[in-house]
Amino acid sequence: MIFAGPVDVESTGPVAPTPVGRVTGLLVFRAATRSDAEAIAHEDPFCVAGFRNNHVHAWSIRFVQPELGAAVAALLSRNS
Repeated sequence: MIFAGPVDVESTGPVAPTPVGRVTGLLVFRAATRSDAEAIAHEDPFCVAGFRNNHVHAWSIRFVQPELGAAVAALLSRNS
């Protein structure tokens, strides 16, 4: 996993009521193929138990600062 977090920030704030029903979030994984990503998503224990529905979307990151892109690439290659 590269990172994860809630998408609906207003429903998770310190004074927000406890979220009920549908709460959205974002999990970002690095996978070699779309079918690998779909396998990761559908094998998630929360998805298997019926507590979460995962949907796979393609996404790419473009870094404007080359040194930042090189640093992230180095981190990702260490964790591969």
